[in-house]
Formats: sequence, structure tokens, C-alpha cells
Amino acid sequence: MPRFAYRGPGSISRSRTTEVSAAIRDARLDLVLRRLASQAWDGESIASIARASGFRDGGVFSRAFRRRYGLSARAFRHLSRTG
Repeated sequence: MPRFAYRGPGSISRSRTTEVSAAIRDARLDLVLRRLASQAWDGESIASIARASGFRDGGVFSRAFRRRYGLSARAFRHLSRTG
């Protein structure tokens, strides 16, 4: 049976922490994208969809969305409705 030694609070590397944070952010962005395209979420504001998907800060959400998808959440929602 393998044994693991606890190396203290600094034992998890920054790069691993960054990878986990990025994976969580990406999963949240994917969830927002699906919700923006869904008719079930039509009555909700983009801010409330972002909050419901785990984003606490609207500015952080807006920048992350634009960086990942190349357009604003508002523009994506409009395009998903018009075709």
C-alpha cells in the first residue's frame, strides 16, 4: 500500500492550485454558456446567471467570459437567439 507523507501547508504546488482554479473557472464558464443559450434562463439577467453559476464578482466574470469566448456574454446571448 502506498504511503504519503504530509509535507505541511505548502506541499501543494502553486501550479497545481492554479490548474485546479482554472478547471473550476472553466467549468463555471461552460455552465454560464449553456444557461445563456437555454430558453429556460431567458427571464434571468446575465449577472444572476453568473452568480448562480458560481461567480461572485461581475467584473471577474465578464473578463473571463470575454477572454475565453472572444465576445461578451450579452453578445453571445444575442447571437444564440438570432442564429
